[in-house]
Amino acid sequence: MTRNDLINLYWFWSKTQHRNKKGEVSSRSILLFETYLKTVVLTMKYNGQSKAEFNKNYKRISDIIEKSDDPNRQCSLAQTQAGRISDEWKAINRAMAAKEMGHEHLFEIFFRRAYDLGSVNKQEYREYQLSKLGI
Repeated sequence: MTRNDLINLYWFWSKTQHRNKKGEVSSRSILLFETYLKTVVLTMKYNGQSKAEFNKNYKRISDIIEKSDDPNRQCSLAQTQAGRISDEWKAINRAMAAKEMGHEHLFEIFFRRAYDLGSVNKQEYREYQLSKLGI
């Protein structure tokens, strides 16, 4: 959740606190607050991605695993897929999906692509490589 999300959420909430001359709260204000709250919560649930993007990343990793039992073939498929990704955030989200699914060898490929596109800075990539080596 970003600072702007909190500011907007507070603004919508403050509108629900105002009452008209009859002492009633506008149903529109309540609806806007609830809608914005749901949007913010859903965004948090899907790691900053839309639900469709989130599901698509998991589906792509599952497709790679289903196509072959051979890790070398899986890496080849992932490399082809990663090479076609031009959006840096798509690459990092795909890497995180692979990691969460327990496929470290696929994570490395998408993480490297995210690094190549600029989503991962040099220090983060270096720290990851060192942690892999146990240093």
